[in-house]
Order: sequence, then structure tokens, then C-alpha cells
Amino acid sequence: MSTQIWDPPIRKEKVKISVNRILKLNNVLIREIAPTELNYENQIFNQMRAYIQDKGASTVGPVITYSKAEKDAGGITTANKRIMIQVSQVITAENPYLYEDCIRVESCLYARFNERIDSLPYAYDKLGVYAFENDLKLHGESYTISLNSFGSKLTADIFMPFIRLC
Repeated sequence: MSTQIWDPPIRKEKVKISVNRILKLNNVLIREIAPTELNYENQIFNQMRAYIQDKGASTVGPVITYSKAEKDAGGITTANKRIMIQVSQVITAENPYLYEDCIRVESCLYARFNERIDSLPYAYDKLGVYAFENDLKLHGESYTISLNSFGSKLTADIFMPFIRLC
């Protein structure tokens, strides 16, 4: 009697990870997203694009979403979120916008995600597991660059800064 072993079909990797990547952004317009505004991100993005055009500039590259989770003294976790857009030239930003000439984030875990949008949390989870297994401490922040979205599919790059524990 023989035992048959099931081999799953070989599939392309949905989340590819690499280490020690650098994220560099130039001429960045930033808008904080209040917790009450989380359902209005597309509207805020469109307002940012109109603001950029009013300043005589244009967008460069895809939209970047910055997130950071922090615990307060009472142990309650709050999430800070920002929309970031690179622009073609230096602009003077007024409230509610901020402007940074250059944002450079070194020592990042990096993931290329290419799957259904609703599966994006798995990419963050995979980065967290990778950090745990490789003695890396994540800072609790991430930069998600939405490269391509078609229907329910998304291609995105995720950068998470870390420090080595050992």
C-alpha cells in the first residue's frame, strides 16, 4: 500500500519581503487624517490634488499613506494617519497641510504586496512575523505606497522602520 502525499501547486508569492531598504521621498505635501475623517480619505486626497494644482505644482508618483500606532499612559492605543503626496516643486503649505523637502527612512523592512485589497492586513502581519523571527523591533509605523489598483486588486510597497535586537 502506498501513501500519496499532496503537493500544493506552486504559486507566485503574494507578499515578498526584503530587509534594510531605504525610503526616500522628496517635496512631500502631508495632511494629517483625524479619526473622524477616516471614511473620507478619497475626498481628502482629491482636495490635496486640487491644492497642489492651485500652487502651480503637480503630483509626482503614487499616494503614500503613513500610519503609526502609539499607546498612551493608560495603555490605550491610538493610530495616527497621514496622506503624503510628492510634488513637482517646492510649495508653501498652509493649514491643514505640512510640507517636507525630504523624508528619508533607513533600516526598513519592505514588502511588495500584490493581491486583493481586503488581504492587505496579511502583508502587515507577514512583516510582523518576519521581524519577530529575525529579532527585529518594529517602530510601530508604516509607509504604504499604493502603486496600482485595478478593481479589487492592489499592488503596494510597504516600508516599516526597525532596529536590530541582537
